[in-house]
Amino acid sequence: MGRFEDLASYKSRGTRHLRASMTRKITTKADVFSFEVVLMELLTGWMALDENRPEESQYLPAWFWQVKSDKEKLRAAIDPALDVKDETFESIATIAELSGHCTARELRQRPDMGQAANVLAPLVEK
Repeated sequence: MGRFEDLASYKSRGTRHLRASMTRKITTKADVFSFEVVLMELLTGWMALDENRPEESQYLPAWFWQVKSDKEKLRAAIDPALDVKDETFESIATIAELSGHCTARELRQRPDMGQAANVLAPLVEK
């Protein structure tokens, strides 16, 4: 069925994580997750959570996991306002791959912000 077995249970875990973060120390790994969700929002033009979308795409990070590795699906997911050309699509594919690491369920599997910046820095120079 994919990376997330059930969107409802994933949203539930995400909500628990959010509530826990209000009472516990916020880590840099949570910051990396949030940063990548913002990048997903910029790439797609979608909000992170939109209950008006079909159920399978209501929670952007879970849906993005399903499309990030398929170049056709990824291209279709990009906000048309970005008017992406072939030469910039490769940079977007790199960002999409990074999103997989930054939004991993397990905190220890996520890179720190410095590692994420190292992946993104060469894209700025292109």
